Amino acid sequence: MIDAQMRRRGPLSKRFKIMLMMAAALAAGPHAAAEPEIYQCIGPDGSKVFADHPCDEGLKAPYECHPASNGVRTFGDKGCAAQSAPQPAAARVGTAPSASPEPAKQATLTASAPASPMPDLLKPMWSAVINALIQLITQLWWVIAIIIVLGLVRLPVVKGYLGELLVRIVLRIGLPRSEYTVFNHLTLRASDGTTQIDHLVISRFGLFVIETKTMKGWIFGRANEATWTQQTYRRKEQFQNPLRQNYRHMAVLEELLGIAMSQQYSLIAFVGSAEFRTGRPPQVVSAFGLLPAIKSERPAVCSSSEAQAISRRVEALKLAKGRTTNRLHVADLARRHQR
Repeated sequence: MIDAQMRRRGPLSKRFKIMLMMAAALAAGPHAAAEPEIYQCIGPDGSKVFADHPCDEGLKAPYECHPASNGVRTFGDKGCAAQSAPQPAAARVGTAPSASPEPAKQATLTASAPASPMPDLLKPMWSAVINALIQLITQLWWVIAIIIVLGLVRLPVVKGYLGELLVRIVLRIGLPRSEYTVFNHLTLRASDGTTQIDHLVISRFGLFVIETKTMKGWIFGRANEATWTQQTYRRKEQFQNPLRQNYRHMAVLEELLGIAMSQQYSLIAFVGSAEFRTGRPPQVVSAFGLLPAIKSERPAVCSSSEAQAISRRVEALKLAKGRTTNRLHVADLARRHQR
């Protein structure tokens, strides 16, 4: 037998024999007709013995274990170590693995491969950022509101509206309704087109025609000049003398209501930080200077009932507020300036 020859030739012959057997197994490859199995047995002296057939009864240990990780079946006399998963009984040392289970193993690895962890890592991060922003907005909403309001106030249209709103509030609070009737943003149609009056106050002391200007910087202009100049730092802009603008309003009121110019008073309310460098005309006042100017001592020009009749007449003549009226007025302004 091979084992007996190996014992007679000594340890070197045994190792050489094993190497030859393993080389033959490798050379045969998976297509070999018969592949020898190598068994690891325990000799009488306790040494390890390798054979190409099952161990003899005298050399077999009491416990036959599962193949080891290298595919060799082992025997022991103290019991086998616990196995996490039983290995196939046909496992051999030196033989190429079978090609059939490889696709299944690859498919298993592919199916069990976890998806990219990046989305799962980004979700909590983005959630934390969004929650922090929501908390910040909730706590500082008033700061954000102030910033938005300050940005809007810089727009000329918004500044003009806020100026007229301030004058409207002053007139509403400061003038008793039993004595004064107030019209705001009043549009009337005359023979040569429409006219818009910012504020009109009707009382038995006369009609007060008010034009509001929301401006800053230096103002250069006199009552008899056609245009005034606004200077903001190095920038200069000219605009129509508001007293002349108010004169047309008063002429339309005289035409439509039959109220003489002597019974009407022109007032220009400047809102803002504008400063007159050529002297402020007496008809120009601040928003809060309107009440003293209107309530100053004057003789009555009509009775209270006549003042109420004039108010009803204005109510009947005024055009409805809206985009249509505004477009009509802008078209009339363009036509008159072209002439």
